[in-house]
Amino acid sequence: MKAISVHRMGNVTAYEDPDSLIDFLSEQLRAGALTVVLGAGASVGFELPNWDKLVERIGVKAGVTPPAGLSPEDAAEFFLVDAYANDRHRFAIAVQEALYATADLSLAKLSANPLLSAVGTLAMASSRGSVSTIVSFNFDDILELYLSQFGHDAESIAVMPAWKSRADVRVLHPHGLLPSDGTEPPARGIVFTKIDFDEIVGDSKDVWRSHMVDLFSTHTCVFIGVSGNDDNLTNI
Repeated sequence: MKAISVHRMGNVTAYEDPDSLIDFLSEQLRAGALTVVLGAGASVGFELPNWDKLVERIGVKAGVTPPAGLSPEDAAEFFLVDAYANDRHRFAIAVQEALYATADLSLAKLSANPLLSAVGTLAMASSRGSVSTIVSFNFDDILELYLSQFGHDAESIAVMPAWKSRADVRVLHPHGLLPSDGTEPPARGIVFTKIDFDEIVGDSKDVWRSHMVDLFSTHTCVFIGVSGNDDNLTNI
């Protein structure tokens, strides 16, 4: 495999050439310089509800109908204020229950998911190299559950700063984590409503932001299921 420099990949045409792109990504994987970033589309690929469906489930559970025409972020904020009296912890628990309401988390089901298998394979150490840090802008821990069932040590990070560990892979959750085992989420809740995004976007003092900037500046990132509509991610 020929060596391909980062500078050469600065030419957009290099990304349009499958051979050059595969060689470059392989080289980055072997060097430990590859990071996977998961967006909402990845959770859909893991057979979890998309953002619109998740918001709809929360409304049904709360027995509240939001005003017509609201964005998912604004509808989520409406539920937080109207149905949960701004109690972020209770609201996060409601989101958690709605997120996994119809999920099949059996090993057979997880193993049959091609996207989950592909991402999991990148994270599993081998002679070809591996991805040691994955960023998930989703709340679920499906990837960690999948890896753990194969004996892989996957650590979920939902609070920063976090001590360095010897885990095989660290899965970062900048927007919060809602564990699939029913463990209650942190009292601070999750980044889900419009006001949540307003509080963190562009905040140079936010520890998560500085960590993400450093990670994105030093690694080649493969974005999966990212639409470009996440205000926090695009701002970073």
